[in-house]
Amino acid sequence: EDKLTKTKCDINVNSILGIVNSSLLETYSNYDERFRIMGYFIKEWAKNNKIQGGGNRFLTSYAYLNMLIQYLQILKPPVLPALQKLQLSSKSSVEMIMYPVPELIVNRIDKIIGEDWDYTEENRRMKMKLIETNIYFERDLEKVKEYMGEKHGFNMQSVGELLSGFFAFYTFDFNYEKDMISIKEGEVIEKKVADEYLFSIEDPFDLYPVSYTHLTLPTTPYV
Repeated sequence: EDKLTKTKCDINVNSILGIVNSSLLETYSNYDERFRIMGYFIKEWAKNNKIQGGGNRFLTSYAYLNMLIQYLQILKPPVLPALQKLQLSSKSSVEMIMYPVPELIVNRIDKIIGEDWDYTEENRRMKMKLIETNIYFERDLEKVKEYMGEKHGFNMQSVGELLSGFFAFYTFDFNYEKDMISIKEGEVIEKKVADEYLFSIEDPFDLYPVSYTHLTLPTTPYV
């Protein structure tokens, strides 16, 4: 936080996927203003109710935004598209990059999911392994809006109606034992790891997200 202007910002050092994730969220915000308004409201709501922050074993702001995008994608007609599933302006839907992941996670991801991560000096200095992932998503919003309008029509619900529906969906309809949020696919999918204590949010790009270990059901009653 800047002491003079009180402006808060995140500093990203050598985290390529963090930059890509921010770009994806910005594109969704530019697609429909209702997402930006709702996202700000939900983050403030979570902050004021002290149910935000992975370090405190609550959902991060990024996780809440994934939940919101997912809800807006599955409505009929949808408010938001699945940008990673569309190929309207590019000749290729493949944009591969390499990013570092701790070797231990790659080798034992099925064993550490759902467990507390041990932030020891040894783990911080562990060997890193480069993983390849596809960071493509459609960026031509004019073509996306034209495509979505022709295929689905336009959702005309107000911000208030959508907010009410968001809270109702994650209170009554979402199956926390079986379902996984996937804004990449644009729909709720079946969990990849069978664990009744895990609230699963699939990262749009990261194949081995350590953050999964923080999304555990004991926190959700407070949400």
